[in-house]
Amino acid sequence: MQLQIKKAGDTVQTCQFWLKVKVQKCPNIDIPEHGLMKCTNGTAWGSVCSFICMQGYELVGRSPLVCEGDQNNVQWTDDPPLCLEKQEIPVMIERTRCPRPKDLPNGMVQCEPEAEDETYSLGTVCRYYCKEGYEILDEQIANRVIACQGSTWNSTQEVECKIRRCSSIGVPDRGMKTCTNGNAWSSTCVFHCMPGYELIGRLSVTCELGGTDVQWSGDPPLCLVMVERPRCPEPKDPQNGMVQCEREAEDETYSLGTVCWYYCKEGYEILDEQIANRVIACQGSTWNSTQEVECKILMVSEKEVDTDSEQYRVSSRLAKCKITALMVSEKKVDTDSEQYRVSSRLAKCKITVLMVSEKEVDTDSEQ
Repeated sequence: MQLQIKKAGDTVQTCQFWLKVKVQKCPNIDIPEHGLMKCTNGTAWGSVCSFICMQGYELVGRSPLVCEGDQNNVQWTDDPPLCLEKQEIPVMIERTRCPRPKDLPNGMVQCEPEAEDETYSLGTVCRYYCKEGYEILDEQIANRVIACQGSTWNSTQEVECKIRRCSSIGVPDRGMKTCTNGNAWSSTCVFHCMPGYELIGRLSVTCELGGTDVQWSGDPPLCLVMVERPRCPEPKDPQNGMVQCEREAEDETYSLGTVCWYYCKEGYEILDEQIANRVIACQGSTWNSTQEVECKILMVSEKEVDTDSEQYRVSSRLAKCKITALMVSEKKVDTDSEQYRVSSRLAKCKITVLMVSEKEVDTDSEQ
């Protein structure tokens, strides 16, 4: 193929390139004995094959057949038909019938038309099929389709369904392999490495169907010399707080990329200037931040407010009330005295202060 390119004022440039086109083909199809076959394009995709029988024989099966499918798998629309000898049997004479063919271990048989009293009429065609993961042996493919010729089938040779197998899979150097059923279909192989080596790749592979073939779900892994990787030391819990990490520690160390969070107990909080250090990440042998985090007790009086605002006056009264309650409640008093009744009211005031101090106060409210 040639391609010519021309720019204004330039000479014509000619490029040549070749395209390689691969046509998908169906398997070769057998010409029925005592019959003829004619195909539009051999076994190539889209080809149509028609069948006829010689004089004295009749066609049993489907005609024509078409090679169809996609780019990964093409096949004929059915099995090739048969040419069976015609039998002239008087209408008044009862026709003989074929017995039902036996089902296969790991397979089945399907017939057309269906049986009557477990027997089949002349010309009935039966096909053997295997279950998933099994296939008929190559040397028995010709016996996959049988036809009733009166009282017997045209072939009495047994058909077997054998389990399909993947190619042998190797064992990695300095490693070992354990398989559930060798290299047979659905078998799973698990790999391990010897001490001092680490496994790089898949831990296990399975023999599974891939299109029309069976293959392993991946390549076997490698066993490489184990390299010691740096790890971060376990971060310390802050006083009145704790640290939690997304992964569990190994020998009190953490791997690269581990993220940890600092938390404070109820009634405590991290200082505003330390909030940025609340989350840390392991960068190899050190954390991205080594600055200590502290948990300080929550107090209303520690908040910065406008001294002329209503919020400040409320905060001050509550704080004083709390202190007075503590002082009074620490003394021994007569339960019948006025001082005890005052102490009780102040104790209630103290509880109110503690509850308010843990919440955000609305500056417009009476509280």
